[in-house]
Amino acid sequence: MAFVKLHRAILDSTVWMDRDVRDVFITSLLMADPRELKVRTPTIKIASLHLDEFIVPPGWYGFVRAASTGIIHRTQIARKKGMAALEVLASPDFESKSKEHDGRRMVRIDGGFIILNYFKFRERDETAAERMRRFRCKQQPVTPVTASHAVTTANVTQAEAEAEAEAERDRSEGAKRKLTGHLLCQAFSAIRAKQVGGIEWHSVRVAGGTAADMADLINRTGARADVEPTIALLFERAKAGKAGDKSAEIVRSGSFAFGAWCSQWTELREELHRKTPVRQVDVRSVEATDAKINELRAIQKAMYG
Repeated sequence: MAFVKLHRAILDSTVWMDRDVRDVFITSLLMADPRELKVRTPTIKIASLHLDEFIVPPGWYGFVRAASTGIIHRTQIARKKGMAALEVLASPDFESKSKEHDGRRMVRIDGGFIILNYFKFRERDETAAERMRRFRCKQQPVTPVTASHAVTTANVTQAEAEAEAEAERDRSEGAKRKLTGHLLCQAFSAIRAKQVGGIEWHSVRVAGGTAADMADLINRTGARADVEPTIALLFERAKAGKAGDKSAEIVRSGSFAFGAWCSQWTELREELHRKTPVRQVDVRSVEATDAKINELRAIQKAMYG
């Protein structure tokens, strides 16, 4: 069954200011299914059969297989108000926080409506930073625990436990879904924007089929869960200057960084999963060895001068 993430950012958008527009848009989100447009697709005006000037670029969007009357009927508002709301959603909004598609939210095409920013929040990973924090904690040496500090109390609320369980379910569902080149680029750009800044990509910018080939490799090896952590790890290394002489270029150029991530995929996964135990050194054993060596040196000196 299709689902949609309703991000809290909508509370501060211009969509939220008009109740009819808000109701029509949320209803459309609930009616939509993921759909890939492989070619540039012309749009149709809301109140006529004439073509509009806006062209939908190739990419992944939400598709509502319904006419305007079907959406309005499900929204349960008057037809006149519903048509006016659809006009608003299909028009440029220069007060919108996002300048993508000139602020348009959804447009009419042959066969239904396209929700333009459907995948913008659906594919946003809000847990990458937390996973990286846990990964870094696992790499820290284990500190011996004394008897006086052996017990630690943690107050975990029911809400926190439920939120963690829901996040785990989301990660499991995301790992099962087939990864595409487009989704891979979206995930990469979202993490890059968080790590080093920059604009998120919403279309595949890597030429030559690299993204699609990489996505196919990840699907075949069942390594979907390692995508976000390894991307974050690449930028962590680059920011610290530990990605070789190309560290600065990785931070500066998104396309270069994507290529570097693809070429270092195996190395990054190995580092991510490396669990070499920290060897505990017995200080008393070292001291005893040093004493024995000194004793042998003293005997040797007495015998040979």
